[in-house]
Amino acid sequence: MLSHWPGPELSRARWPRKNGRRRRASSTICGPSFVETILDRDNPASRNARFSHAAIARLVAGSCAGFVISPGSRHTPLVMAAAHAGVRTEVVLDERSAGFLALGWAKAAQAPVALMCTSGTAGAHYLPAVIEAWETGVPLVLITTDRPPEHLGIGAPQTTRQDGFFAHHVKGQCIIGAADDASAMGDLEGVDELLVLARAGKPGPVQINIGFREPLWEATPTPLTLQDTMSPTATIDPEPDPVIRFPDAPQGILAVGPVQESRPDAAAAVQALVALARDRGWPVLADIASGLRQHAPPASTLVHGSDLFLRSEAARAALRPQLVLHVGRMPTSKTLFTWLQQLEDDNVEVVHLSTDGQAHSLGHSPRVVATNWQQLRVSCRAAASTGRGNGDWMRRWQDAQRLTHSAIDDAATDAGLWEGTVARVASRMPAGSSLVLGSGMPIRDADTYVTRLAPDTNCLVNRGVNGIDGLLATAAGVATQDAARP
Repeated sequence: MLSHWPGPELSRARWPRKNGRRRRASSTICGPSFVETILDRDNPASRNARFSHAAIARLVAGSCAGFVISPGSRHTPLVMAAAHAGVRTEVVLDERSAGFLALGWAKAAQAPVALMCTSGTAGAHYLPAVIEAWETGVPLVLITTDRPPEHLGIGAPQTTRQDGFFAHHVKGQCIIGAADDASAMGDLEGVDELLVLARAGKPGPVQINIGFREPLWEATPTPLTLQDTMSPTATIDPEPDPVIRFPDAPQGILAVGPVQESRPDAAAAVQALVALARDRGWPVLADIASGLRQHAPPASTLVHGSDLFLRSEAARAALRPQLVLHVGRMPTSKTLFTWLQQLEDDNVEVVHLSTDGQAHSLGHSPRVVATNWQQLRVSCRAAASTGRGNGDWMRRWQDAQRLTHSAIDDAATDAGLWEGTVARVASRMPAGSSLVLGSGMPIRDADTYVTRLAPDTNCLVNRGVNGIDGLLATAAGVATQDAARP
C-alpha cells in the first residue's frame, strides 16, 4: 500500500517498457552469490529472502548511495541481501546516530541513502534526522521492519504501530504487511514510486515499513535460481516552465540564504543569479551555507561582513535598497534577517524566490514567486543585460565592507583568541575540504567572520530546524561519502 503526503505529483512518472512490457533488470544486481541464501519457495524463510533480494535490487537500481544498518533480528533478510548488493553498508549501533550519519552521507552524495532497523521503537529514533531531512530537502529511505499484521493489537512484544512514526515529515510511505504474503512482490511497485518521489521537486525522506514472519532466514540454505526483477528506473516527463521576469531597480540586492537541497542543479542556478546581480550592479549577500563563498565570484559582487555593519542605523539608512531578491532559506545572520523583515514591512519590494513552496519570511504579506532551480537558471540567462555594472550603489557596499574587515583584522591582531579568530580557521582549510558547521553560534560566527572558503569546499549545515544535535554523526556521514576529503 502506497500513500504520499502533499508534494510533487507522480502523475507524470513513466516506467520504461520494452516490446509493450515493463523492462526488467538483471537478477545479478545483488551479486550472484546471493542465491546461496535461498532454499525453496514454500516456506517463509525462502519467501523472505526472495522478497528482500527484489527490494534491495530496486533500491540499488534507484541510485541509493548505500545502507546504514542498526542491530536487530527482524530485518535480517534485508541485511543479508544488502551484504551482496555491491554498494557500501555502514553499521551504527544507535538508531538516532544512524539517522544523522545517513543524513550527512546523503547530503554529501546528493543521492538517497537507506536506513534499516528492526521492529518496535527502533525506527522512532530516526525522527530528529528525518525532520531535518524533510526541512532541508535531503532524500532518505527509511526501511522500518515490523512484526506481521496478526501481531498488532494483541500485546505482542516489540510491536507497535509503525506506519505513522514520521507523520508529516515524510513525502510518502509504502506499507507491506508481510514479505512472505502472495501480494508482497507486487507491492514492491510502491517502492519504485517512492524512490521517484524522494528525489522529485524538493527531495525528502520516504518510509518503507515491511513485516517479516518467522522463520526469518534459513541457517543452511541451498542455491535457487531467481527470477528477474523489474527495474525501478522511472523517468518524469519534463514540462517547460515559463520564464520568470525578474523585477529591476538601480539599487537592488541579491540575498542568498542557506542552499542545502540535495539537487545538483541548485548550484548552477545560484551562480546564474549571481551573474544577473553582477550585470545589474547589485551586491550579493551570500550566506556561509549558500555555496558561494567557495566559488570566489568577483570581489565587486560578493559582500561580506553585513551582519556587523548593518547593526549601524547610519549604515542601514545609507544602504537602504529599492528592491531585494531573496533565494534560499532564511539568512543565518539575525541582523540581516531582521533588516529584510523591516524593509518588507516598510513596503520595500522584497521578492522571495521559493524552490520549496515556503516563503522563508515572517513578513505580513510576503511576495513569493514559486519556482524551481532549473527555471531560475534558464530565467537568469534569458534576462536582458542592463550593463550597469559597478556604480555608486555598489561602491557604498564595498566601503562598508572594507571598513568592517579592517576593524576585524585589528581585533584579530590585538585581542588574542576570540570567536573571529576561531571562525577564520575555516578560511585556511585546503581546497576540496568538507566543513560541517554546528547550529547556534558556530555557524553564526562563520557567517560573520569567514570571508572566503577554498575552492571546492563542501560546506554543510543542519539548518532545517537548527538543531544542535547529531553534529558529529552528520560529519561522519559526510566523511563516509568521500573519505579522501580533508
